[in-house]
Amino acid sequence: WGVVFCEALAPLAEQAKLPMIAQCIQENINRDRSRVVRFANPAPDYTHELWKAVRALQKKRLALILTDNAYLQLMADTLERGKNQDETLLLLDRYQNSQTDFRSTISKLRMERPDALFVFLGPGQIGPFYRQLREQQIVLPTFGTNLFESDSEIRAAGGAMDGAIIANNTVSAEFQKRYFARFGNKSQITFAAYAFDFGNLLKKYLDTPERESKDILAGLLEIHPEEGACGRIFLVQGEGVGSGFSYSVSLKKLENSEFQNLP
Repeated sequence: WGVVFCEALAPLAEQAKLPMIAQCIQENINRDRSRVVRFANPAPDYTHELWKAVRALQKKRLALILTDNAYLQLMADTLERGKNQDETLLLLDRYQNSQTDFRSTISKLRMERPDALFVFLGPGQIGPFYRQLREQQIVLPTFGTNLFESDSEIRAAGGAMDGAIIANNTVSAEFQKRYFARFGNKSQITFAAYAFDFGNLLKKYLDTPERESKDILAGLLEIHPEEGACGRIFLVQGEGVGSGFSYSVSLKKLENSEFQNLP
C-alpha cells in the first residue's frame, strides 16, 4: 500500500513468484509482471481530469507547490507530462512534510501572478496554506489531490478552501453513511473504500475451491466485481501492461465545506 512500498516490493514478489496486490497510483507497477495486480487508479486518471478542469477555465500559466513525498511527486511528474505545448507549469516551491509556513510561497505568487495553482501538499499542510492564502488576500483558482477530502484539513482552512477542485473517486452514499457511523469522520474515506472492495473481492476468492498460489491472481481477475463502494470497478488489461482494477474518476469542487461532484 503506497508508492514507495510497492516499487520496492513488486520486483521481489515477481522474483519470488508470490502474488502481490499493489494499492498505489504507479501505473507501471505491474507492467510485464505476471504476479502483480494493481488495485487502484493510476496517477494519469486523476491528472487528466485536473487538466480538463484547467482547460475548461482557459488557464495557461500554471504554478505548482509540492511537498517532498513519493505519492505527490508521482502526481506532479504525471501532471507535467500531461500539459500541452501552449501551457506552462512552474514549480513555485517544494516543501518538507513538517513545514506549515507558506508566506514565502505567497510572496512568489504575488510576483509570478499565475492563472491558477496546483496545491500538491501533504496532510497537515493543506488547511494552513489556504488559511494563509486568504489572510494575504490572494484569490485564484486552485486544484489539489484526493488528500483534500479530509475533514481535518477543511476545518483547519476555516472556509478558505471553498472553490478548490480535485479529481477523485466517488464513494457511495451507503458506504459513507456506514463509515461515518462507525468512525465519526470521512477523512480519506476513498482509501477505506478501496480496502473494503478488495476485502470483498478476496472473500469471494476464498469462498471458491482452493487453488495453487500461482493461480491466485488469475482467480481474482476471474471474479471481477462490477460494483463496489467507489462505484463500478473496471478491469484494465493490455499488452505490456499488467492487469489492474480501476474506478471512474470525477471532478469535485468544495462548496460550503463539502465536496460536490461537478457535471
